[in-house]
Amino acid sequence: MTHHAPLVWIEVGRKLPPHLIANMRLHQELLPSCQQVLLTDQTLTKRVISTLKSLGVSVIKIDSPNDYFSKKIRRSTSQLEFWINTTYRFIVLEEFMRSKKVSQVIHQESDNVILERDPLDQLFETPGWGLAYPLQAKEIGCASIFLVKELTTLIKFNTFVKNSWENVDQDDMKLLGEFSARKDVKILPSIPEFDYIFDAQTYGRFLLGTDARNNRNPFSRRGISDSRIGSIDLGREGMTFELSNDRTTLLVCRNAKVSKLVNIHIHSKRIPASKSALIRMISHDIKSIGSRSWVIGRIDFRVFSERLISWTLRRILRKDKDIRLR
Repeated sequence: MTHHAPLVWIEVGRKLPPHLIANMRLHQELLPSCQQVLLTDQTLTKRVISTLKSLGVSVIKIDSPNDYFSKKIRRSTSQLEFWINTTYRFIVLEEFMRSKKVSQVIHQESDNVILERDPLDQLFETPGWGLAYPLQAKEIGCASIFLVKELTTLIKFNTFVKNSWENVDQDDMKLLGEFSARKDVKILPSIPEFDYIFDAQTYGRFLLGTDARNNRNPFSRRGISDSRIGSIDLGREGMTFELSNDRTTLLVCRNAKVSKLVNIHIHSKRIPASKSALIRMISHDIKSIGSRSWVIGRIDFRVFSERLISWTLRRILRKDKDIRLR
């Protein structure tokens, strides 16, 4: 990419999920000139290290979340480590930029895919902002894709995070949503009113399926829309999807407006390892929209195995433990 901003992945508190490695392989093909950096607190096997090296991914070892986040979290929900880690990543990102003297970065979550690179080049050449990310709903931010143009703005955000962390049920999405009101934050557009739009965990979840962990049955159910204020209810908006004639661009259409999707958040974690496989998957799901099989979605065998093992531990071995395979 012309601005030389590296693509930064952050994995804290869990083993590297298979879909992340597949995504790195995919982005090697999609963005061959973009350096990929992995920041992780995990001890990687020789096989994983060899795989990442073959993909040209730079691996940097980081610390696990410090006691500040662990001791002061006040969530009434479960999965406390998840909420700590999703917020702590921004501290990790700041430390990386400081220590390596990196001025700009593209950070994205492990299940997000960049489809169009030109609008990112154009964004980094546009003045007047320090952070850029989309909003999932009113006052709810989404760091599926998170651009840092000015380190000073990221530092201010992390200070805001620390000062707000003790609020009940605090999380990164609320913090991003509240911080987005600042003048030095650019909200990336999600509604088809622009030439390029961004996926804030909306389009990919609707078209390609949600995370099976969020469903009663371990299937990546499709057709799910967000009904919260400020979100996009795809089921009611009458939006359609299509691939461009050269099958390289995913178009989102509403009424007479056609927008190009810059990124797609594949919430189902079905990340293909090649561009051709990605195009086939998207094309298949577009053609299947509305069918019963499309709505039900694919079974996620990892989630199925997690539930089977956890059930066995609780019911037979009498151990109150939940297993996570990714």
